[in-house]
Amino acid sequence: MQDFCGSKSYTVKDSSGNTITTWASVAASTSVARQYVLTIDTTQYPSHISSDVTQTLTIAVSMDDWNTNAGNSASTVTVTLAAISCDCSALAWTAPSSTAITVNIDATGAPTINAPSPDTSARSSNFAFDTCYQDGGSCATTGSYAASSDFTYNDGSGATTLPSWITWNAGAQTMSIAPTDVNLAGSVITIAAKYTPTATGSTASSFTVATLTIKCVVTSFTRPSDPTSGLTQNIKSTAIKFDFNDDYVQSPACGYAYTNAFTWTGVNGNSFMSTDSSGVLTV
Repeated sequence: MQDFCGSKSYTVKDSSGNTITTWASVAASTSVARQYVLTIDTTQYPSHISSDVTQTLTIAVSMDDWNTNAGNSASTVTVTLAAISCDCSALAWTAPSSTAITVNIDATGAPTINAPSPDTSARSSNFAFDTCYQDGGSCATTGSYAASSDFTYNDGSGATTLPSWITWNAGAQTMSIAPTDVNLAGSVITIAAKYTPTATGSTASSFTVATLTIKCVVTSFTRPSDPTSGLTQNIKSTAIKFDFNDDYVQSPACGYAYTNAFTWTGVNGNSFMSTDSSGVLTV
């Protein structure tokens, strides 16, 4: 018929006689010659379909090359638009800000582990997802880092499970970092974690949540023991020297090089005692 009568145009109207330009259309089949296909796109329906909607569509045919017959041929078809169930699986998550923290050897740090932000932008293109937000509804935008096993530790040699000196309290959603091994000093560690959403169907995602730098800071020195021998000196006897340059023990044992600087008390003004900057007392 098309070969003899020329091309055709189709107009689709709803039950109220309004021309539909969005959710229903007729177009030539791409696979079968001289066949036209009615397409229904419920995502373009002008209102939320909370229950089944029945529409009687009128399809008017216009002969493009025979204007006098335009719109004289029409047929009807009844369609039912089924209600779409809420589906929260399109709820996405935006990566949280990663916390940078420095923790010293033999000290404790408690970094804030931020949660990701919900991203509902898919509502504009996912009708089932948008359905969740109709009639006062929504998808849950909460979640948690469920367990220590959901965290990974990477010091540059590859991701692995958390070491014993990093602990995660799943109930409180808090982390404690307490390094004791001085060999860790200078390490820069990336901590990542899997966030499990509360919303049914929303996929768990992994994010970098903290960057940890470990330093060794000497907080104290343990001085050498006091002399215990040679403490008795006779008048005009040979001078005795006490050397206080024995090792001073660093805590933590960072192993840093250091220089002794001595300040003497109770020595100056005594003619029988002398000191020098190297830490030697001569009596």
